[in-house]
Amino acid sequence: MTLTTDSNRINELFAEGHRLVFWFDSTADRAEEIDGISINGKLLKLTGNNYLRTKVLLEHEDRESNYLIYAPFARPEEGFPLSDTVRYAATYFSDRISEVMKRKGWPSHTREYLKAYPQFWRNSQRMERFIQLELPQNNRQYVDMAVLAVLSGSRVVNFDEITREVLGEGLDKGKEVLQKFVSQGALSAFWQFCEDIYGYYEAEPSLEGLVATMLCTYTQGTGVTRVTLPQRLQRYISSKGTNITVFMQNMMGHTHTSATFDALSREYANRLNMKDALSDKRTEELLALDAFALVDEIILERMTRALVERDPHRPIAGMTMEEVAAKRMQKNLHYSKIFQDRYQMLLDAKELMLLAGKPLQYASAADMAEAYMKTMYRADTCYRKFCLAYDRLPEKTAYEPLFSQVERTYVNDWLDRWNQHFSSLFQEGRRSLGLPLQEQFAAKRINPRAGRERTVVIISDAFRYEVAKELENKLNAEPRYEAKLSAMVGVLPSVTSLGMAALLPHKKILVQEGRLENPLVDGKPSTGIANRLKILLAHYPNAVAMTVKEVLALSSGDFAEHFNGKDVIYLYHDQIDALGDDQATQNQVFEACEQAQVDIEAVIRRLTNEISATSYIVTADHGFQYRRSHIQEYEKVETRGTNPLFPGKRYRVTREREDMPGTISFPFPYMEEEAWVSVPVAANIFKHQGGGQNYVHGGASLAEMLVPLMTVKSRRGRQETRKATIKLLQPSQRRLNNLITSLEFLQEEAISPRVTPVTYQVYFETSEGLKISSVELVQANSTAEATVERIFTVRVTLQSRKYDPSIDYYLVIKDSDDSLAQGQRIPFHIDIAFANDFGF
Repeated sequence: MTLTTDSNRINELFAEGHRLVFWFDSTADRAEEIDGISINGKLLKLTGNNYLRTKVLLEHEDRESNYLIYAPFARPEEGFPLSDTVRYAATYFSDRISEVMKRKGWPSHTREYLKAYPQFWRNSQRMERFIQLELPQNNRQYVDMAVLAVLSGSRVVNFDEITREVLGEGLDKGKEVLQKFVSQGALSAFWQFCEDIYGYYEAEPSLEGLVATMLCTYTQGTGVTRVTLPQRLQRYISSKGTNITVFMQNMMGHTHTSATFDALSREYANRLNMKDALSDKRTEELLALDAFALVDEIILERMTRALVERDPHRPIAGMTMEEVAAKRMQKNLHYSKIFQDRYQMLLDAKELMLLAGKPLQYASAADMAEAYMKTMYRADTCYRKFCLAYDRLPEKTAYEPLFSQVERTYVNDWLDRWNQHFSSLFQEGRRSLGLPLQEQFAAKRINPRAGRERTVVIISDAFRYEVAKELENKLNAEPRYEAKLSAMVGVLPSVTSLGMAALLPHKKILVQEGRLENPLVDGKPSTGIANRLKILLAHYPNAVAMTVKEVLALSSGDFAEHFNGKDVIYLYHDQIDALGDDQATQNQVFEACEQAQVDIEAVIRRLTNEISATSYIVTADHGFQYRRSHIQEYEKVETRGTNPLFPGKRYRVTREREDMPGTISFPFPYMEEEAWVSVPVAANIFKHQGGGQNYVHGGASLAEMLVPLMTVKSRRGRQETRKATIKLLQPSQRRLNNLITSLEFLQEEAISPRVTPVTYQVYFETSEGLKISSVELVQANSTAEATVERIFTVRVTLQSRKYDPSIDYYLVIKDSDDSLAQGQRIPFHIDIAFANDFGF
């Protein structure tokens, strides 16, 4: 600071009406140059021997002029003759503390607080950052907190934010921040705040002890969510549970600290042996806990045990598995994203067990087909979804017994039992199902364009009915699509070449001896895109045939060239069968089912946008049967007698009818001379060389032979949708009187294709935007039509601190997935007596 700066500031004091300004220069920095100071008044220098003369001059001889009284020493503490004069005069300081006080507009008594950190002010960057901070009050506690904020890198004077900066990158980095506190004499203030705000006290405090206290206190909880931890951990239980709850939930939910929380949680779960502490707790006590991932592991282990013991109805915490899973999959629980797939995996296992155990009371094959299309297809879906989730587990050991149980259930109770019963009712052949036949598809479904409508047929190899059902549900969840699924009865044997031929327009399909892989359609070969296009053009002059892969690879400018003027578009897709038929990749077939749905939706969306196509039919050549376990020898049908014309694992085509045990036979109408096709009953296969045995098709099970027939209507462009909204159901007088409060919210509309689900964050903050509560999540995802069924109750925990009942605090309701959303800010008054005996 220069003498010119001193001059300007002293003149400002004169301008403010101060006639006398004392300057005690304790280091005598300006003693040599003080005579050159330019001020709007007179300079009077104290020597230590002229106090009386100065007092007479200032109080009697010249009571009009402005005076700067400069002393090249500190102000004497006792017996200072000019004490009374100093009291009604202004005092000027040239040090940085004075500059801080001046720029902050603070009164003189705050100097005492600032002087506690003499080293801190020697760094101009630290000083500037301190000055820029907004302090709610200029008392000692907030000065201490502001110093900690600067040293920790916090942008606000809020101890939760300071603590998050300390812990946000782990304990090692946190200890480096503590060293900064030490260097500036601020460490004792930090630990005092930890005691006052978080209730953490140890004779020798440490970050390790602080973290243990926060995790244990948060886990033990308060109120209705309380679980008592063992005595050995009670030393880590704080009386400031609400403040710790707010801090922990905000740390878990904060983008920059969530990963650190996870790392600390894993470390302390081991250090504190939390598995031993929580394993004997009732599941009811665990349902709301989310400080440790092992809570979900314990709950999942209990659910898994019930399923392994074939007791899917066993209550868990007095609830069904579905209810327990729903609670643990809620977004407001920290680890829900990590474990939601595992909970769903168990629910799929349970549903499979229940479906596989249903009595088979069907009078006809048509009854079984109808039941399969309505609900029983879910057995195949659940097995597929279970296997997918199991394959994606990072560690499978805990679920290996369940996998074995699910595999036995699927193979023995579902595939064998269901298919055996179906085979017993299927003696009269394909027409007994009462559904359209696959070879009638083109005649009944394909029409040249009427007006501007064109038909797009998407044929996905091995896209079985249950996979199509999942796609139907996905498409109908989008406002731009309207999908409707029915079924056809596929050809026998249910193989690619024959199924593809049956979907083409034709009068006759002929299989030549030794040429099942290339049936003739009205005398023309039908294998390959080029041959199929020739057949299509013979019936539809404006037809085109391509692969889905080719269409998706087109640029926007290429669509007109390929599709202008085309009435009928056949698109072929080979994702599932390509992987399933290869022994090396057959176990990836369920992944292929997922990708097939993605590809089909993508090509529909592309054609809708590029050529305004709106009418689609999604179908398949055949389905498939798949199991993960190896086929045992007793599950293989021994063949004998006539050499087959066309052998396969799930079929045999012969000249003469074979009445082998474990098989059923039907006429094979696609040859010039009489022929028969035999298929195994149940899920068995014929002994046959080559290829894999887990993925098979060709037989007469519903999974293989029930071909999906899905019509899809689409709308071009972006469809108008709106997010579900919620509103607070609260009396007009919005006042909180407790640290833990329950709020009711109404989801104003039911979820529909035009109203999309949203997850809202709900929390309280100050007018300056500082969070003062836990952040809770409200999932606006209800499809219920009744208003009363769309009301949600949320419990919000406030920080235990001093609240001013005369000012507004704000309830914030904000879309959790939209960082730019401003959300609702609803004013509340908070009137809680003795919320905290700490002063802020």
